[in-house]
Amino acid sequence: MLSTSLALSTASIFKKHDKGSELHYEQQPKYHVRPQQGWLNDPNGPVFHNGKYHLFFQHNQEDASWGNIVWGHATSVDLVKWELVSPILTKPPRYERGGAWSGSMYKCGNDVVALYTCTDGKFRNAQCEATADDASLTSFTRNANNPIIKTPPENIPAGAFRDPTEPFHFGGRDYTLIGATDARGPSGVVLAYDLDGYGFKGHFYEAPPLQQCLGWRDGPRCASIMLECPDVFDAATTFDATTILKLSLGAALRKDVVLIGAVEGNAEGRGPSFRAKEHRTQHRCDGPEHLPGAIVLDCGSAYASKSFTDQQGRRISWSWLADYGGPATPEVLRYNGTLTLPRVLTVEKGELRSRFLPELKELRMARASHHLNDGLSQTLGHMADQSELRLWVPQSEHAVTVSFKRYGHELRANVACARMVCRVSIVTIADGIEYKPCEAMTFGWPGITVPLIVYLDGSSVEWDLGDGRSSCAHRWYGVTPSEHDGDLAVTVRFVDQVRLEAWRLKSACEPAEHKWNAAF
Repeated sequence: MLSTSLALSTASIFKKHDKGSELHYEQQPKYHVRPQQGWLNDPNGPVFHNGKYHLFFQHNQEDASWGNIVWGHATSVDLVKWELVSPILTKPPRYERGGAWSGSMYKCGNDVVALYTCTDGKFRNAQCEATADDASLTSFTRNANNPIIKTPPENIPAGAFRDPTEPFHFGGRDYTLIGATDARGPSGVVLAYDLDGYGFKGHFYEAPPLQQCLGWRDGPRCASIMLECPDVFDAATTFDATTILKLSLGAALRKDVVLIGAVEGNAEGRGPSFRAKEHRTQHRCDGPEHLPGAIVLDCGSAYASKSFTDQQGRRISWSWLADYGGPATPEVLRYNGTLTLPRVLTVEKGELRSRFLPELKELRMARASHHLNDGLSQTLGHMADQSELRLWVPQSEHAVTVSFKRYGHELRANVACARMVCRVSIVTIADGIEYKPCEAMTFGWPGITVPLIVYLDGSSVEWDLGDGRSSCAHRWYGVTPSEHDGDLAVTVRFVDQVRLEAWRLKSACEPAEHKWNAAF
């Protein structure tokens, strides 16, 4: 769940939407999952049931700011084309006046169960259950014994106790894992609860204590005081069995990190415990190592990721992409927040890889193929707002620039490679203002040409660099002229023979009353 201080500060960036006003800008994402209006943050409870994938998210139906949280709901048969349906966990009871915060969905026999954080409006968090009324998962009945976990264990503040995971199987039993703060450090912890009876079974993971921290905003080192949105799973790997622990580091930093390790019995002798493996650091983003051995999942604005195992056995992950992209961000929003595109997570030769879901190619329509030379601009017709771009940039002794321009605004990538290591920095220039939406990304690449993948979807931009070795999701804003041709100009500098493949993409997220239009 979005931490309280961040939620309030993020919401204050934006003015409340005047329902009678016109939509403020044209760059609405069309193939990302997002509400037609209102607020979105953390993805929740992805599950496959009765022939459909269901994806939920934190949602305010009433305003484009945080508050009145229920679970938004989208369905798909292929993880690519999505239909928005009615939200769930509405009409909150007294113990849920503060909202149905983040959690998970899992199958229990013939039932589908939502396990989530319920909060009373005074930031006293508990954990609740609700069971689907039918196979459509469009309505749920809350457990009569809610909250099923009423209070946190000793030394855990009630406001820092949230985001239960789907069941994690260990030693013949199933556990849910909950993010928290241990006031004795203070330090971030993940707590283990037996799913049968919800008994507390000790600490699953403990971050190093941060003795110098006095509050949430004391700097990056304080980020691990609260570990939000934990996610634990056995990764698809090319070698031995590996467990992944994903953590969302709280308000001071707002980064998702991954630890690669193994699970064993905990010190209390009651449940599972995660131990990070010693391995060489995999640098994906510039900046400090926020937890020992941690790998930053995204170098941009993606946060609070949630993953599940699909019908093919792949671990698929989504994140929340907030609607802030620097000074050019519009002041008035009809909706606020988008889910990122689905990514496939693997561990290969000890390295984390995060690649776009291959099925996204089903969105492709018109295709363009070019070889770009130094300083010569190539125009891609009608690809400014809905496109997939793949470039293969030859390694050069000079830093190489790749530039995309639409409506007078620029998105620029600077690529520098030496000794089989590449560093890429991203800049947006909108309305004359330069902004860096991503930390610079560093990754090993032994090949002659460096692969860059970019998805443009209105204001949403997502990068995959080095075949899943580094990534960034961010916003690219700028005033759109009243009359325009929708073209995208691509230019490279200081290199020749850059291969470019580009496709215009279909829309893929529709409200329930609209049907998918295969003809676009």
